[in-house]
Amino acid sequence: MSIRFILILIFTINIYAGSLPKDKHFGMEVNLFDIITSGSSEEYLSGTISYFDHENNAEISFPIGYYKEDYHDYKQYTFDLHYRKFIGDKMEGLYYSGFARVAKLDGISGNYLIKQTKFGLGIGVGFRIFFENGFYWGASLGIGSYITGKNNQFVNDMFVITDDPMFIFDLELLKVGYSF
Repeated sequence: MSIRFILILIFTINIYAGSLPKDKHFGMEVNLFDIITSGSSEEYLSGTISYFDHENNAEISFPIGYYKEDYHDYKQYTFDLHYRKFIGDKMEGLYYSGFARVAKLDGISGNYLIKQTKFGLGIGVGFRIFFENGFYWGASLGIGSYITGKNNQFVNDMFVITDDPMFIFDLELLKVGYSF
């Protein structure tokens, strides 16, 4: 990717981007990166429903995720609650966040069927770019830890995208949404 392309992209985004209009209070988004990177033996999908609090320049969101991996007959469901506080006096740009997550994990490890539910807490940073037509785009990084449930139950050769380890690590690059 050339520096010229990056500069054109930044210039284009700055022309069309703005803060979230005051009449938009809700949003729905999907993480396109999850769909693009799912392989033939795995499926991953995540989406979010958000409430935009204009008085406090904050977003309260409810991300949900689904991951399936065939080799271990593994399925994972995650349910989050995020509070995102935008820096500055507008609903746009950089934010910091705190979140809580419940993860339900089902799968086979060795000869055993394992089912468990875990609870974790974390913090994050990210940004949102809102467009006048209602669409928005964002990226974020969240880190945290599970405080209940057993960790590393599926340690063989599973990819680190799962919520099996103790630490929570979320990198979201292509979250695209629509505000209404």
